[in-house]
Amino acid sequence: MDATVGSPSFFIMRSENLFAAFLVLQAGSPLSIIDMPKARRKPVSYNGLFSLMNLEPFLPAASYLAPAGVIALLMRATMHRFVLFWLITLPGIAAHEICHFVAGGLTNAKPRGLSLWPSRFKDGYILGSVTFANLRWYNAAVACLAPILLLPLAIGYAYFHTLGGWHFEPWDLLRWYVLAGTLLSAWPSTIDWRLSFRSWPLAVAAFVTCYIFLNQ
Repeated sequence: MDATVGSPSFFIMRSENLFAAFLVLQAGSPLSIIDMPKARRKPVSYNGLFSLMNLEPFLPAASYLAPAGVIALLMRATMHRFVLFWLITLPGIAAHEICHFVAGGLTNAKPRGLSLWPSRFKDGYILGSVTFANLRWYNAAVACLAPILLLPLAIGYAYFHTLGGWHFEPWDLLRWYVLAGTLLSAWPSTIDWRLSFRSWPLAVAAFVTCYIFLNQ
């Protein structure tokens, strides 16, 4: 039986189907010295939360992604203007569906077609879809949830782009627009999650394996 996965958060035009979270973290004051017995007291100095978690190298990347996050929120604001929303998020929709298609091909889900043309569905719209002819328990999760990989891809691009320093240039406006669509499209749609549950045997096997490993 064929199975069709929809586009990211663009599946049904309601706010609950669009998941977007943007975290803005700033380094705080240096942490105080850890209390220890006097005989073993050793001064410890941390340069804020990012130093403590070894995230300081990612600060430039986070700063570079901030404008893309703002643009993504502006895109989301056009959600109820269907034609406009589809047009400005088309690169993100394409990235989302290509992830489905490639992952399905690599896992023998046999993708039969990819569509970027919107269509009505119940009380909303499907803005893109990929149809699989062989969606099974062993490949459903990978094929349906593959767009999540767009998130580390966007972060990785920002990291390497700002490595060694970064200064604004006009092309960054285009890059931020593409990154904004990528961030929006990284979250699987409701139907993507539903179809991914066909891989529940893999989830059970992974849980049992982790349990045995942690209790050795």
